[in-house]
Amino acid sequence: MTFEEKLNEVRYEGMEKGKAEGIAVGERKGKALGKTEAVVETYYDLGQDRQAALSAVKKLNLISDQEAEALVNKVYGEE
Repeated sequence: MTFEEKLNEVRYEGMEKGKAEGIAVGERKGKALGKTEAVVETYYDLGQDRQAALSAVKKLNLISDQEAEALVNKVYGEE
């Protein structure tokens, strides 16, 4: 195997590994967003105010504070 062929093989393996890691991160992020959105919707359905929902989401610590704010705003209809 030439140096070029070996280099291409290593690059390909690296790309495949990176792709798999990216998919795993995306799945974890999706699950975190799903769980968080369920909490916000429950607070909304129970008639709790926006601040209580935001506080609960931040305590979960599954997503960033900015993402939490955006999600609460989306569910509560405030953009």
